[in-house]
Amino acid sequence: MSQSWHSWCHCPMRSNCSRLTTFTTTVFLLFSLTADAQETKETESPTAAELRAIAGDEFQIRKTEHFIIAHNCSYDVLRPYVGRLEGTYDAVLRFASSLGMTPSESPVDLPIIFYDDFDGFAAYARQMGMNPDDVAGFYHTGSKIAAFLNTANAPNLRPINDEIARAERSLRNMTQRGGATTGRRVGSLQANISDWRWQRDRIAEQYNRFVLQHEAAHQVLFVAGVHARSATNPQWLIEGLASQFEVPQTQPHGKLTGINHERLGDLRDALGIPPGRTGAGKIPPPFNTEKLLPLPILISDRDSFVRASIDLTTLYAQSWALALYL
Repeated sequence: MSQSWHSWCHCPMRSNCSRLTTFTTTVFLLFSLTADAQETKETESPTAAELRAIAGDEFQIRKTEHFIIAHNCSYDVLRPYVGRLEGTYDAVLRFASSLGMTPSESPVDLPIIFYDDFDGFAAYARQMGMNPDDVAGFYHTGSKIAAFLNTANAPNLRPINDEIARAERSLRNMTQRGGATTGRRVGSLQANISDWRWQRDRIAEQYNRFVLQHEAAHQVLFVAGVHARSATNPQWLIEGLASQFEVPQTQPHGKLTGINHERLGDLRDALGIPPGRTGAGKIPPPFNTEKLLPLPILISDRDSFVRASIDLTTLYAQSWALALYL
């Protein structure tokens, strides 16, 4: 039976405003990659023809060193994520090599569909048995395709998009009417619109990057043989390992040294650790473990991610921490 491993993106979207504000202002380490994508024709690759048939004629096909991407957004939108896909690929392969599991050949043409519109993504997600209201990306082991939504157009961001649209209409009307105070009011409104756009684009960029790297990690971990398609893989290990690659892992020998501070923050929240407290040189505070899944259940229950009584955000953070510890 094929399985789908979906992103965590829907969980932080439910967080409170202060948590979301912290997320949008966090500066993450970005690494430089030179993986440029070239346009290809569907006749050059069976995967391209398959993707075109699945996604639709309006999708363009782009090929990178190891991925083939169907997308209906402009390449300017897609471009920042091309290097991150290849960076995730390289990081996972280095990790697999450190385990002695390097594939005999470098896998190529790993299929990706990048939807710019929610309706198109939602239709495909439902076809694959996923709830589009809960995910912004997923990897399907049966089809071996990873699919993503451009989070800038996700329903969660519609309120801010609507607010920007209303402000832009007001700006046009204000400019047409003119008046003695128009200049100051126009300047203030333009500043607000610019700030809202920055916040929206920052949220979308962060979520796109995290989701993309998480699901691409699933894809490559299966291709590299770290996870077996023919066996039942522990869900905590599948999600815990993919969560390691939501941040750049640049260690040349494949060691997972990059700390995922978003997952760490979620775990600290679940344990009730006050923000900013490190405990260095002090007696560790008494942790509240009631919000965590008991370790024997996390490890042994095959359906722990389906019927867990704890929040999925916490469950992913707990799996991330266990995989990192091991």
